[in-house]
Amino acid sequence: MLNFIDMEQKQKLTIVVGIIIVLIILVAWYIFSGIKSTSPITTSPAAAVPATTSASLGTQIYQQSQNPIQNKIPAPKNPSVNPLGGAYTNPFK
Repeated sequence: MLNFIDMEQKQKLTIVVGIIIVLIILVAWYIFSGIKSTSPITTSPAAAVPATTSASLGTQIYQQSQNPIQNKIPAPKNPSVNPLGGAYTNPFK
């Protein structure tokens, strides 16, 4: 087939042809996987959830939950004291 090309050039040619084939396959996959169906998704009436159902489990839990703290956060003992005030001194002052 390629008698005028030595073995090293045949190996390089085989690698280049293989890379080109892989690239063509990847480009074709990207193009065809990007095409989406334009038909709208329809659901059957039996599968649709009616609007008159009772509250869901999440709604029931949310309505029954309580805040254990209920704005009872304790005030600090001495709000004017900074506990980190002397922790760092600026060496450039």
